[in-house]
Amino acid sequence: MTVTYEELCGQCFGGDEEQSDEEAFEACAGVIAAARSPADIAHAHLVRGLIRSGDDDAGAAIAELSRAVAVDPAPVYFQTRGQVRFQHGDYEGALRDFRLAADGDPQYAAPHMSSGAAYHQLGDYEKALACYEEAIRIDPGNARAHYNRCLAYVYCGEEERGLLDLDRAIELDPDVGSWLVMRGRAHLDHGQWSGAIDAFSRAFELSPQNAEALFCRGVAKARQGDTVGAAEDMTRAQAMDLDIAQYMAEQGVER
Repeated sequence: MTVTYEELCGQCFGGDEEQSDEEAFEACAGVIAAARSPADIAHAHLVRGLIRSGDDDAGAAIAELSRAVAVDPAPVYFQTRGQVRFQHGDYEGALRDFRLAADGDPQYAAPHMSSGAAYHQLGDYEKALACYEEAIRIDPGNARAHYNRCLAYVYCGEEERGLLDLDRAIELDPDVGSWLVMRGRAHLDHGQWSGAIDAFSRAFELSPQNAEALFCRGVAKARQGDTVGAAEDMTRAQAMDLDIAQYMAEQGVER
């Protein structure tokens, strides 16, 4: 039975849950061979690259994405190739691709976010900070950018400025439990027991199996003088995770 070009595109790009990666890979080969549209060809190479990246074959993934770039040097293809390089530890190569993506679209925030992550991995926190600042300039409502800039500020020794970004990240996306736990921990460090209890309570409401949030709330209650509430929270937390007290002690959080 002859498969039409449109059917090949559907198999390559459609994301059929019952279709294997290899079937999608071969469908993309058909799209490339038919060569009806440069945009379709580039997209097919992109899909093939992502499939090979998922197979942990970085060389094949980068080769496919390089073919996509050769057909259509769109920023998204440079960005995706950079992400594959990043995932496989080639941070310098990733940065080169992220720069090409950013140069191709001055209003594309993702390359700046990714560059910040690469600089963070390289230990250059000042450059990471500058990248996150540019991402926020382009997309002020990006909660993840504010959170990442928070971390960069902390690594640069500017905790107070970092906490302002953490608060902004939580304001933009209040449903990330790990951010709330981080904010609660900061309240603990500053002796702000009520703020800590509120943050840990919100984190626990989002995830009722979050033993860390519950244990830390118990610590905050103990320091506030609520020994009964503290004991209840810590006992429940240890029922969820027998090692939580030891883990938190290693993190510097003790009753």
